[in-house]
Amino acid sequence: MTNTSSSPLYELANYFILSRILYYIPYCSPLHPGRVFSTFGFISAVIEAINANGAALVANTSLPAHKQKTGKSLLKAALVIQLAVLCAFVSLTVHFHRTCKRERIMPKNLRNVIRTLYASSALIGARTIFRTVEYFVVADLNFYVISDPNTVSPLLRYEAYFWIFESSFMVVNTLLMNVMHPMKVLPENTKIYLARDGVTEIEGPGYVDRRKFWVTLVDPFDLNGVFRKRSGKEERFWEMPGQEREVVSGGTHVGGTTRVEDMKITTAV
Repeated sequence: MTNTSSSPLYELANYFILSRILYYIPYCSPLHPGRVFSTFGFISAVIEAINANGAALVANTSLPAHKQKTGKSLLKAALVIQLAVLCAFVSLTVHFHRTCKRERIMPKNLRNVIRTLYASSALIGARTIFRTVEYFVVADLNFYVISDPNTVSPLLRYEAYFWIFESSFMVVNTLLMNVMHPMKVLPENTKIYLARDGVTEIEGPGYVDRRKFWVTLVDPFDLNGVFRKRSGKEERFWEMPGQEREVVSGGTHVGGTTRVEDMKITTAV
């Protein structure tokens, strides 16, 4: 039985990283940063549930043929949905990246973090494509009628494909996340964000989402609020003048609190 699961831990790590990037530059974020991790994480959990149920049906040889066929369909659906979710995640990252470039806010630390995110997503995507193609080949095989092994796809006959597209890609991804770990250059506190000047880091009140948790899962963009013309005004804390906020540099506090209008410039990274 081939392992059709993608790399859920690496995917969750990427969701968390993008979420922290959006916290760092909130005015370029297309949605509440916390919703990135919760929404994509929830979808990944659903995919894993579909994958697990499909694998259980296929592995149980005592079940009738139509049940095993259902299991194979579930596994195929899980793999295709994984690719679709990955495309949505990368599209969201690209949208945010383009917004930052348009606003001319792209410090070196943020550039490197986004590059790491792109590289990791590309490795996971290539691995998932390989697993998808491999399983579709396996699912269509009838091992009882194969007379010549050479007629079987090379993906199944040669382990080199596995070592390259599975093991090697995940080893590279592991090294990438350890050598260029994004959290080394992002502040630990999610309330710290980069000012529009691109060099000053400010500690503000942070995001507030008063909706129920299940609502944020099904409506991460708060479309209901958009239609009701009540979305996001209370969350745009970076536009509220006269608040007391701490000035920080490089993710560490520089001094006491000061008002925005009296704030001095400090280099973020």
